[in-house]
Amino acid sequence: MMPDLTETVEKQNVIIQMQSGIINELFQLLMQHISVDEADALPVVQRINEAADLRKWMERG
Repeated sequence: MMPDLTETVEKQNVIIQMQSGIINELFQLLMQHISVDEADALPVVQRINEAADLRKWMERG
């Protein structure tokens, strides 16, 4: 029997939210060990900021 599509999407959403929280926690840990200038030089920080901008855009509707 195939899982319900709505249930699958809801579970995928929960997984994405969990992963997002984990990434945020890891980023906070990283920021405790490097300077702001070092962080700004990391390509991953630029991608995190891009993702945050997209999230803000989506939340505005």
